[in-house]
Amino acid sequence: MSAKFTAIQKLEDEKNWYIELADTMQNKIKKCDDLELFSQNIEQMGAEYGNDIEVQWGCDDDVPEEFIHELRVAMMTYQEKYQDEIDKEFENKGDTQ
Repeated sequence: MSAKFTAIQKLEDEKNWYIELADTMQNKIKKCDDLELFSQNIEQMGAEYGNDIEVQWGCDDDVPEEFIHELRVAMMTYQEKYQDEIDKEFENKGDTQ
């Protein structure tokens, strides 16, 4: 069974947002100011569960649509940048099951 994490986009101030990453099993919360820090934190926190995690995304009601779009674009760019690594990880995970 996968560990449950939440990733909630929140408003820092009128010009900035951040992601609140929460491990719902251990009630650990990390503040991630960008996707690089989010990636590092999720890798570190997920390692405790053998990287068998499920992330539920959301955002606070006060986050402007432009910030939501900015995060989506950043996530797509990040995924494209690391797609080969992502594919290899899924292939390796499939080999062990």
